[in-house]
Amino acid sequence: MTSFEALLSREGLAWMGQNTTHLEPPAEVVAALRDSTQRREFQFYAPALGFERLRELILDDLGLAGGDAVAMITDGAVGGLHHVCTALAAGLSRLITTYSFSKWLGLAGLRVGAVVGTPGLMGTLTEVPSNPLGASITAQRAAIAGLEVKGPWLSRLRAVNAANQQIVGDAVTVSGLGRVLVRPSHGNFLAVDIGGSGWTADGLCAAMLERDVFIRPGTYQSPLFGERFVKVSTSVPPDWAQRFSAAWSAVVAGEVPR
Repeated sequence: MTSFEALLSREGLAWMGQNTTHLEPPAEVVAALRDSTQRREFQFYAPALGFERLRELILDDLGLAGGDAVAMITDGAVGGLHHVCTALAAGLSRLITTYSFSKWLGLAGLRVGAVVGTPGLMGTLTEVPSNPLGASITAQRAAIAGLEVKGPWLSRLRAVNAANQQIVGDAVTVSGLGRVLVRPSHGNFLAVDIGGSGWTADGLCAAMLERDVFIRPGTYQSPLFGERFVKVSTSVPPDWAQRFSAAWSAVVAGEVPR
């Protein structure tokens, strides 16, 4: 099994095994990251609840602006879920909204997200913050910039995602290896059923990796059924989808990678 660190250091790899966005981000987001770094904001702790501007933008994006909902910035949506379960699961029941910037904006490595709820519930959470020193300032600057251009960015992202799903789905269909389980998908990945093909999910992913295309075996998500499917992310640069198509066809043809 190739280590994650080895994958990170591998030049020219098409990352299609994580359902986060790998498109070149909006220029505004890159500028926000650059400016924050140049101001050395990484040397400061952030406000415990997060920047007020970011919290306002998230509530507005959820259609909750002007109400009594409260947003708290977290170290990603998963960090927010962990905090909610730790603080509330034992004694209170469930309406909380978590907010992620990984899937639509591609800020997975920056670890920024939010938890949104009523003042009473949020008061309980903020009494025992999971990170009292606040989520990364630089990450929050990028999140603010992304939300401020979300409309045009999502239009582009959805168009690229749909086109990539078409390329990936057609490659699977033409090859005769596997079948796409849900097509079209409203998410940013496709699951390909390879049951009965003679391939295991791990074996097929290893063969694709030999051709510099990283996809995920189902064993990552399902110990019971994982060997029967692979997951292919599609919110990626268009040339990665073309590379997937060529690699998938080469695997089926038994071509030896150069």
